[in-house]
Amino acid sequence: MTTKAQQIATEKDHAMSESIITIDPRLDAIKRSFLWIHPRVPEADLTITAVEQGYKVDVGEVCYVGTFLSPRTCAFTQVDPRDLDVRLAPAQPVAIPLLPEPVAPAAALGLDPQVESRRVRAALDGVRHLAEQARVLLRGVADTEVEEIERLRGVAPLDAVNVAGQMLSPDIPLQQLAQQANEARRVVRALGDTLTEAQALVADLRPRLRRAVLDATAAQAPGLRGLAALDSVGEIQHQRVTAHVEWLDAVEDLIEKLVRASAEIQPLLHLFEQAVRIHVRACLLVTREVGLAVRLQRVAQVKALLTQTHQPFAVETLAEQACADLDVTDLPVLRWPSNAEAPTLQ
Repeated sequence: MTTKAQQIATEKDHAMSESIITIDPRLDAIKRSFLWIHPRVPEADLTITAVEQGYKVDVGEVCYVGTFLSPRTCAFTQVDPRDLDVRLAPAQPVAIPLLPEPVAPAAALGLDPQVESRRVRAALDGVRHLAEQARVLLRGVADTEVEEIERLRGVAPLDAVNVAGQMLSPDIPLQQLAQQANEARRVVRALGDTLTEAQALVADLRPRLRRAVLDATAAQAPGLRGLAALDSVGEIQHQRVTAHVEWLDAVEDLIEKLVRASAEIQPLLHLFEQAVRIHVRACLLVTREVGLAVRLQRVAQVKALLTQTHQPFAVETLAEQACADLDVTDLPVLRWPSNAEAPTLQ
């Protein structure tokens, strides 16, 4: 029984050892070194494989070969993807970056720059997107309300005909005008709200960003009690704090872009508000004018039909002639009310 149990335990240990994913430290060093000299390349776009020449690094259609010059340095050479021995550029040596320590929590170094970067970028993209939408929707609006009314009257004329000479209904262009007016009003309102939120975001982030930079600077000079081993001074800890400061600098750059964008779009917002006011008022007037004209046409048609309906039918006239010399005063007569109600026999 003991031998059987030991055999089962040995098989389990062997299965667990096979399921453990091993990481090639040399391949990982190649990846870190390549990303260090190409910071704009996303890690997901890298494909690294071991080859005879070293490590093949594919970035889209561009191919590099990475080789180790020493335990602390490596070099990357751009090569022909079809023949790795054909060099397309000189080798670029690089010091292998040390493995970074776990980044300290956001509370230890101030605000989280990645989170705030996403917030600022979202605000910047929102301002740009809504401003462009407003420009596209309102680019054809006239400068005055009178001119805009004349322009919209031409968009939905009452006397429009097709190639067959048939009258075209103004319902479709009027509906498009009304929808565009509502969309333009919504976009301009959203742009105003987004600008207000962007200004509030800048006012909130700027002082917090200054404090975060001061905290990161102070983190580089700890007291003696918290002083770590000095054999790696200026490398690991410096990389961690420097990366955090670089993120803070990136957030500051985004904030400045947001400030400039808000300053440039703020005066345009007044033009957009004036244009949308002219457009929606003109659209309402033209819609009412067309609605009145359509109703007048229908009323005229109804009046003509009522006049024709009041006329006696031919068979009624023939029956009246047959009773010309007879007393028919006791028979009910067709009576028309003064309004548009149906006639009755009385």
